[in-house]
Amino acid sequence: MRQKLTLITALVGAHAVLFASFSSVNATAQDNTITSEAQLKLGKLAFIRCQACHTLDAEGEHRTGPNLYGLFGATAGEKAGFDYSDALKKSQIKWSAKSLRAWLKSPSDYLPGNKMAFSGVPSDKEMAALINYLKVNTKKN
Repeated sequence: MRQKLTLITALVGAHAVLFASFSSVNATAQDNTITSEAQLKLGKLAFIRCQACHTLDAEGEHRTGPNLYGLFGATAGEKAGFDYSDALKKSQIKWSAKSLRAWLKSPSDYLPGNKMAFSGVPSDKEMAALINYLKVNTKKN
């Protein structure tokens, strides 16, 4: 019971830090603009929820979800070594900012039958920051 309480306390604390970080970035962007440095920081924070399932670097392993290195311009469901759903393999989706925005808003609505258990990115600002972060951090050298 004590371990469970410690884990719950840690998770609540992590969410509080994440929320405070998003709030501080949003507070500095009163006019709906955001510096690219601030946007990358927000994107990195947004990716925290993704990193349990995904890696970004060239040598990154597949986890519950595939490694995302080289994401932009790639065809969904074709990365070697990952067991994709039939829906994703047959989708012929080319990953771009536009397709990722639709996917990350609600994967199950965008492509019924996929295996990604994710409820979606909650805000447009967080979505833009996450996509920008992914562009920068999954780019092939």
